[in-house]
Amino acid sequence: MPSLLRKSKYLICFYVVIALFSTLSFSVFLSMFELSEPLHDGLSQESISVRIGLSEFDAQTSLTVGELLTALKATSGTEFLLYKNNGIMDGPSARSFYLYNHDFPLEIDILQERNEHIRSVMMDKMLLPNARYESGNYYFLYRGYEYQVIGTFQQAAVIGGADFFTEIDVETSILGVYAIDGLSTHDISEAVRTLQMRDSNLIAEFIPLERTLTARMIIVLQASFFVIVAMILALIFIGLGTLTHTVSWLELRQNEINVRYLVGATTQNIQRWLLKEYFLIISGSFAIGCLLAFLIWQTDIFYQIMPNFHLLGIGFAFMLCLILGLLTEGISVQLNGRKRGVLRKEKAQ
Repeated sequence: MPSLLRKSKYLICFYVVIALFSTLSFSVFLSMFELSEPLHDGLSQESISVRIGLSEFDAQTSLTVGELLTALKATSGTEFLLYKNNGIMDGPSARSFYLYNHDFPLEIDILQERNEHIRSVMMDKMLLPNARYESGNYYFLYRGYEYQVIGTFQQAAVIGGADFFTEIDVETSILGVYAIDGLSTHDISEAVRTLQMRDSNLIAEFIPLERTLTARMIIVLQASFFVIVAMILALIFIGLGTLTHTVSWLELRQNEINVRYLVGATTQNIQRWLLKEYFLIISGSFAIGCLLAFLIWQTDIFYQIMPNFHLLGIGFAFMLCLILGLLTEGISVQLNGRKRGVLRKEKAQ
């Protein structure tokens, strides 16, 4: 065993690097897949998109957002979260929100207490430098109104969503696009129906905001595009380096191989013997690389894209190392055998 470790030290280093990189990469992919389950802005898979408009192009309505909220409360009598799109504009995306016995779905860092005399806003941490600081408070100018910044948040890299959220203005027109979480399509349609009794031109379209497995996979691939490219390139270069060092490893063991050939061993016998020792090298190296990956995860360097260290990721990484090892060892033995002319002699016999 000491002789095997001494002759395999470079090979062990290569597989430690492969194990470290692949374990972290697969954990990133699996973490991103988990993060892709919630919809944008923290909405659940049961959320409903509601587009409220008018049946006639030149028609108008006096119905307000406040009346919609009242109808939703009367119909459901339960908790819900409501977002309203603020329309297309130049600058960061924004949404208005309303909570009814419901927690805000994003993790908010509270900066200051709310001032009842001024509108409030919660914004992405990246936008905070754009706010005005005065007397211990932050203020943000949006559409001609000044809002007090009462909290900041950081969207998950995979989920995405609005850059800031303002308190909903109940006096604005009911027309627009909403996202409602916590209510069924039936509850929302009942609320809209009560409003249609007051304005027959009012129409509504309901679209479930569910995210399919295919859609989640596409999101993960898009979000981790550079990780995937880096992983592929790294595996190509590391694989070539591993193949070179495996051939060198066989060269160092040529005396042992020759002795086995002299006593009647075939190439298949040699390959099985080398495969057992190669498997020990891969397993030991993988254990070291996996431990290093776990220690790196503990530092929280990759917390945003890898909040969890996945056992399934370890399994995928080990399978990758094993497949790469089997291919590398098999190719190297064949190359070594051809170089020594052993295969030609066996075929001639």
